[in-house]
Amino acid sequence: MSKYIDADRMKRQLENSTYRAKNKFIELINEQDPADVVEVVRCEDCKYHENEMPGMVYCPAVVGGWVDADWFCKGGERRDD
Repeated sequence: MSKYIDADRMKRQLENSTYRAKNKFIELINEQDPADVVEVVRCEDCKYHENEMPGMVYCPAVVGGWVDADWFCKGGERRDD
């Protein structure tokens, strides 16, 4: 299974390090293809959910029913609060 990393964070950590080979590490990170991932929003963080019950949220927009609060979908939108 692939492990997804925050490449920018890793480069910042390397730049602040004393590793002799840090420039090579940064070069290798920059050469990597981006991971094939899709951003998702957990229902508990979505602007569409409403009528919470303990551990559950109702999604009127995307799912159209009750789901676990930690469920997610690619159609959700993170709320701004």
